[in-house]
Amino acid sequence: MDTKDWELLMAIAEKKSIAKAAFELYLSQPAVTYRMKRIENEFNAELFIRNNRGIVFTSAGERLLAYAGKVRNLYQEISENVQSSSDRVTGSVLIGTPSSFARKFLPSFCMEFSKEFPGVTLSIITDQSDLLMEKMHSGKLMMSIIRGDHPWNENNILLFNEPIYLISKDPINMDELPYRSYISYRADPTLQSILDKWWMENYSIDPNKTIHVDGSHTCMQFLEAGLGFSIITAIRVGEDCKLHRQMICDRKGNPYMRPARLIYTHAAARLDPYIALIDALCLRFRQPSIVE
Repeated sequence: MDTKDWELLMAIAEKKSIAKAAFELYLSQPAVTYRMKRIENEFNAELFIRNNRGIVFTSAGERLLAYAGKVRNLYQEISENVQSSSDRVTGSVLIGTPSSFARKFLPSFCMEFSKEFPGVTLSIITDQSDLLMEKMHSGKLMMSIIRGDHPWNENNILLFNEPIYLISKDPINMDELPYRSYISYRADPTLQSILDKWWMENYSIDPNKTIHVDGSHTCMQFLEAGLGFSIITAIRVGEDCKLHRQMICDRKGNPYMRPARLIYTHAAARLDPYIALIDALCLRFRQPSIVE
């Protein structure tokens, strides 16, 4: 039975006439008769009796009729609920992001996003970009923010470019750089390739790596203590940073930039919670200017 069948039962109960029920529902009399017979076949029971007073319900018909109003009201409630919630995005999103991006940008972003989409639950995994890419390729993630250039065959949006700085507590003569203490840190392969390329373009000897730390956050603390210099992306440099910094450039004077990209699968692009997050991230971060 469908909703029209339940409406037919109620119309027959009220009008007690096939002709009047047909007129009420904008159906032909043969169509009403066909539906009545189909309902009886579905329940394998005699539901209607025709007499000189019109159509009356059998005991089985009366029991079925008792559900008609309930079913109609339930259907109406479901319909209204679905329609009223059609503009409210609900669901969950799992996104991967580098920890540096998460610390600097996501607290304020997530607060605003949750206000606009209270029905969406955000789950965030932090890791290095190369490890996030492994999760994307293996299907463990459908969306990630990735720093650097990594091969990806599905959706890929450039959010912004960030410059790369040579950082030290005090200004350094660039000619003396190979002889100064270089604080190195664990960088993902795409960033490390940029750093190596810049160094080889400018110096014929290896950097004087006297200290190696686990990450750029720790590196910044060593730099503040005046223990040497390092090369760090802008996202790590706070607005209140008092250290000396200068962009590294290629031989033509073009600044080296590290892209931050939003990548996601075709499947994610069809899911409303992911679509909402994609739009919000692009609105917040996608811009031609450099993020510092």
